[in-house]
Amino acid sequence: MELSEVFESVALHLVEQGQRCEVRGTIMLRHGTLADPIGALLGPSRYDPGLEGLEVQDDELVLALASVGVDAQATDVAELLLDLIDVHDMRDPTEWPKCLRGLLLSHPALVPTDRLLAALGDDSAQSKK
Repeated sequence: MELSEVFESVALHLVEQGQRCEVRGTIMLRHGTLADPIGALLGPSRYDPGLEGLEVQDDELVLALASVGVDAQATDVAELLLDLIDVHDMRDPTEWPKCLRGLLLSHPALVPTDRLLAALGDDSAQSKK
């Protein structure tokens, strides 16, 4: 999965979900239909509760992400995943579209699609294309 595909997949998921994947104050990869950025990439079929609490570059998580075509060992991918996790974990969901637009600008390799730009609701990001 290319960097832009990783970003678009997670960004669209977060915007649609509109709430943290959190259980009693603990951020989770997946819980029911909710998912954080890593959980969104893994999907329900690749999710394993044993992955909870692991860092992006822990071996088990790297292998799980590789199984869905995400190379978490690549520096640009790992950095993007960490940024996406920060948006999910640290920002209010109402701020997510703005934060995601900011990530588009801070990661020069990202090439947004029209679908993504529409979901993020910002015409100024068109200059990125």
